[in-house]
Amino acid sequence: MARLTISHDNRVRIVTLMQQGMRQVAIAELLHVGQTDVSRIWHRFLETGSLADRPGKGRRRKTTAAQDRYLNISAHRNPIDNATRLKQGLQAATGVRVSTQTVRNRLHEVGLRARRPLKATPLNRARKGARVVWARNHSLWTRQQWGRTLFCDETRISLHPDNNDIRVWRGRAQRLHPNFIRERHYQQGGSVMFWGGIMFGRRTPLVPIQGAMTGRKYRDDILEPIVAPFAEHHAEEFTLMDDNARPHRHHVVNTFLDQHRIRRMEWPPYSPDLNCIENAWAILKRAINNRPNPPHTLQDVSQAAVEEWDNIQQEVLDRLIESMPHRVQRCLQMRGGPIGC
Repeated sequence: MARLTISHDNRVRIVTLMQQGMRQVAIAELLHVGQTDVSRIWHRFLETGSLADRPGKGRRRKTTAAQDRYLNISAHRNPIDNATRLKQGLQAATGVRVSTQTVRNRLHEVGLRARRPLKATPLNRARKGARVVWARNHSLWTRQQWGRTLFCDETRISLHPDNNDIRVWRGRAQRLHPNFIRERHYQQGGSVMFWGGIMFGRRTPLVPIQGAMTGRKYRDDILEPIVAPFAEHHAEEFTLMDDNARPHRHHVVNTFLDQHRIRRMEWPPYSPDLNCIENAWAILKRAINNRPNPPHTLQDVSQAAVEEWDNIQQEVLDRLIESMPHRVQRCLQMRGGPIGC
């Protein structure tokens, strides 16, 4: 197997960190190189005082500098192209045949890795502005205030979920770059909708929703039997967080909340990344997908979802709620853009 080229800057860092006493394993993990490469460069430096490899060592490089630049430019222009497509493009343009591993190696050398793209809803200037206003209004919230907030939402769980096989070529610091974000799409067809909520130390039951959610159904099936008792238990400290979906803002819902004196958090539109329950949904869906016997019918989906929801450790949900101050600060740092949580 061809040895990866280590940049001069990384060679300098390897020697510097070794001189400072850092272990080779830690350096390899920090710089994303092999431990054998760290050892080779360090011993070469001790023997010769040089950071360069011995001349004539290793397999002959299969690509020229110009071909390396072509692969780099192609990956930036078409980040969703996999190594096979990039290899084919290189062959068509230059006549050079290389393996897909060679393509990966060349891209790794310039800091590009194939990673899952962040999924986010497109945000225009007005939406970003609303997110910044929300973040400023909650920047001084205490842990106790977040802990007395019921974060709730609906989610759809599909019988045939997206396998997330799409990857993009990007660097470590490029996760939030618009070129590497996929637009969020909502599942249709064979799926079941659920409602649930989380707060410090507690969670609601996971409720399957039959048919479309309406304002009256939200009031009769969710707010009255589930949310109102939560609010009564915590009295004036309780805050309800639900998003701006039309059923949540129906006049019968607003009337119910007013009558029961349930305080509702104002929520910026198109902001699922700010809601920590989205991470709970991701945990739930992974647990369902990883079951030894995956669901085969929608009834199986409902049963598996309820079981796996109850199996999530409460401390995991509590940590999600504890992430809210970070989400607020991240939103301000990104000026209302996607925060990647």
